[in-house]
Amino acid sequence: MYASLVYAAATLAVLSHALPAAEAPVNAALMPGDHIQRLDASSNCLSPVMQSLSGSGRVVLDSVARELQTSMFRDFHQFAPAALALGRPEIEAKILGTDYKSTISGLRDLKDFFNSELAEVSTTSGSLAKCNAPTAHNLRVIYANLDKLLQQYV
Repeated sequence: MYASLVYAAATLAVLSHALPAAEAPVNAALMPGDHIQRLDASSNCLSPVMQSLSGSGRVVLDSVARELQTSMFRDFHQFAPAALALGRPEIEAKILGTDYKSTISGLRDLKDFFNSELAEVSTTSGSLAKCNAPTAHNLRVIYANLDKLLQQYV
């Protein structure tokens, strides 16, 4: 039996090398953050604050927004990576704090940051409401969920 398993593994290895390799997509060398940045740039509707976000920050925001959209439950700590991606490590630290009061304070600080620095995300009447850039969409999702969470628990 051992010999037949070794033979099967060897056969699969030979066959896999004999098959033609699939061609890589044109943008295969693009990292996810670079891809999001290119999509954002092509939309030409982001504010300077959003344009200055790093590619890795945009990936984090995308991940947080996807998690918020697919999860039935909200955890206060879900918003910590978004704070860090937006360049606010002090808010992230508060959100991840060990007590409820600190965490709520961090969530309020994050909402205040949205309202002051990303006001176009926090209002539905702003020009960004029509912006289809992935980062704009992700920030709208994060803000809407943050707002609902704070209304529900505070």
